[in-house]
Amino acid sequence: MEYDSSDLEIIEFIRKGKLDKVKKFVSSVGLSHSKTWQGGYMLLYWALGYNHTNIAKWLLSQNCPVNPENQKFSQKTVLHLAVSLGKAELVKIILKKGASVTVSNDRLETPLHISCKRRKPEVLLKNDVLTIIKLLLKHGAPINAKGGLCEETPLLFAIKNKHHCGKIVKLLLSNGANVNDYDMYRKTALHIAVENSDRKMIKLLLEHNADVNVKNCNGRTPLHLAVRGRYIDIAKMLLSHGADVNDIIYDFEEYRWTALHIAVKNKDEKMIKLLLEYNSNVNAKEDHYRTPLHIASVSHCPDIAKILLNAGADINDADKQGLIPFHLAIRIEDEKMVEFLLQHNANVHAKRDDGKSCLHFAAENRSASIAKILLNKGANINDTTKDGRTVLHFSAKKGSKELVELFLKLGMDVDVKTKVDNFTPLYYAVKKRHCQIAEYLLYHGADVNVPVKVYQTLLRLAVYDMNKEMVELLLNWNANINAEDSDDETPLLIATDSPRYEDIPGSEMMHGITDCLIMYIAKLVAEKLYVSEQDSRLIKQKCRLQLFYDQCQNELANMKNKKIYDNISYYDILTKSTNTMVSYARNKNLTSAFESSDYLNAFPIYSLMMHKNYERGKVKKQLLEVGSIALKFLFKNNTEQKVPVELPYVVNREILNYLDLKDLRILSALCHPSPTQKLL
Repeated sequence: MEYDSSDLEIIEFIRKGKLDKVKKFVSSVGLSHSKTWQGGYMLLYWALGYNHTNIAKWLLSQNCPVNPENQKFSQKTVLHLAVSLGKAELVKIILKKGASVTVSNDRLETPLHISCKRRKPEVLLKNDVLTIIKLLLKHGAPINAKGGLCEETPLLFAIKNKHHCGKIVKLLLSNGANVNDYDMYRKTALHIAVENSDRKMIKLLLEHNADVNVKNCNGRTPLHLAVRGRYIDIAKMLLSHGADVNDIIYDFEEYRWTALHIAVKNKDEKMIKLLLEYNSNVNAKEDHYRTPLHIASVSHCPDIAKILLNAGADINDADKQGLIPFHLAIRIEDEKMVEFLLQHNANVHAKRDDGKSCLHFAAENRSASIAKILLNKGANINDTTKDGRTVLHFSAKKGSKELVELFLKLGMDVDVKTKVDNFTPLYYAVKKRHCQIAEYLLYHGADVNVPVKVYQTLLRLAVYDMNKEMVELLLNWNANINAEDSDDETPLLIATDSPRYEDIPGSEMMHGITDCLIMYIAKLVAEKLYVSEQDSRLIKQKCRLQLFYDQCQNELANMKNKKIYDNISYYDILTKSTNTMVSYARNKNLTSAFESSDYLNAFPIYSLMMHKNYERGKVKKQLLEVGSIALKFLFKNNTEQKVPVELPYVVNREILNYLDLKDLRILSALCHPSPTQKLL
């Protein structure tokens, strides 16, 4: 709208409240002076907009029009403004002059909507809102018209106004307001009153037959809202008026939840007891088939679970995935809840649809304490998932040394394989970069050269993963460095293929991995063992590789010449078999040599590999000592022999030397009581 100079002048007079100047100006030019004035309507509009009621009254006395020329006017009318100001006297005059009570502003609000709208308490106290509403209703204001951004009726506007709205609501209801009308979200007056925890209003609405089971767009009834808000007295009021205690929600997050599900989630014991008193279905299932007990099992509140169980909750009811409440308690590592559910006959052998058992979940969570509780209750350590994974696979994957140690002590096969991919626990330890777990498994006899799907060997997997520490570990345990993949590529070729890794963060680590591989190849050459021709050519083609290879050969030559004791050289410690290392480990002179750090400085390239080989000898020595006792025990207690047999020392020694670390650990277990007897 464009204004000329006279428009701007009169607007300025009105803005400043200069009644005398307004009178003088209008008297001299008339109300129809400018087309933009609409016969004086806009002057009245500006006067009310600037809250100058004295000017507005004078304009009305001059028969100023109260309706805009365009009845589709999409802004506030003078009636909207007068109602907003709360000036009952002005509203009365404007209505008498024929102001339309049905016209809406740009928010689709009628004057009646405005009169019922939320205001500050001080505004409500100063202005006669009730009188204005009565005037509007007397002049035919549509009482159930929907307006505002949410398509609300005047009653819904009034309900949202917490301050002194009781009389307004009563007035609207007595004049035919629909108590069950709703907004665009299908919220009724009762929904809003419950959300506001307005007990007096709830009582008033119920007295006027508000539908107690009406649902909003999410399928929530007033009872659901009361339970969610922890309003126990309101919930009781609704239930006493016939609220359906088992009605379900259709919200995305709480699909098919009942009020009891919500109360359990809130850990509201009083509300739970109230709902159960009104026959709430204790085994009601939501969209994922989870009952209130499923929710209680992750609440860390055994008291709530106890209330539900006493009310008849099924402790072994399964959800869509086959999870029972006991599984969920294990997954959140709640020992108290686990023990409580076991006391109430939870099924320790229950499995999820994919075959995961309770013990699998404990292993997946690295929870040794819960695993021990389950084992003491008879959980099967050899249970497998549908793809053949055991608890040892999960423990290795998650990096739990305590659980890996526990399960191996209980006699699990260190090389147990999955059904589909034939993955061993060592594969998961390597894949997830758990070096400590991988080494522990290797010390327990895990096969370092077990075939691996896609990667062919664990060493290749570690190289692809750019894991120098793991590559070094696997080589120390004599991983096959010559193994080729389907493309005839060795680990060394992969490690030196720089274009393959140049865009990957951390690719500079491949130089360290390459050095580890060269170091091992040099050792194989020194031992006159097979080395891939492809690797030999590659070393000769690349100067950096050849240079480091020569350094390795020089250090190996020095190790051969450096004697530790008698004719035993450092080279012998590096290359001899584990059985030979056992005899070395019994030699005090050799032991004292390794207690010194001199060899670290003398042989920086091979010191770690040499130390690891010596450590394997020490470990096997300890296992042989225990195994010897176990072998004697085995023959002496053989029930099939009429006379106990004691093997000659030489025979005993040869049998034991034939066994590897894995076999010796199995044999040693005969001398010890079952770990399950001492788990707790």
